[in-house]
Amino acid sequence: MKITTTLVALAAVLMTLSACANTIRGAGADTANAVNATQSAGEQVNQAATTPPRTTKKPRRMTTY
Repeated sequence: MKITTTLVALAAVLMTLSACANTIRGAGADTANAVNATQSAGEQVNQAATTPPRTTKKPRRMTTY
């Protein structure tokens, strides 16, 4: 009886730890994706800040007769 209880408890602990490993792996992937998105956004802002504005044609004045 004591051995069975110990084995069941050990199995429960191992399943819990394996679930934690998957969660930690997923959290690491989420963090990496967040870092990549932040870097990409920063590069886009930097590019927008350093790109000269587009020149547009001045609108023609309407002449009234």
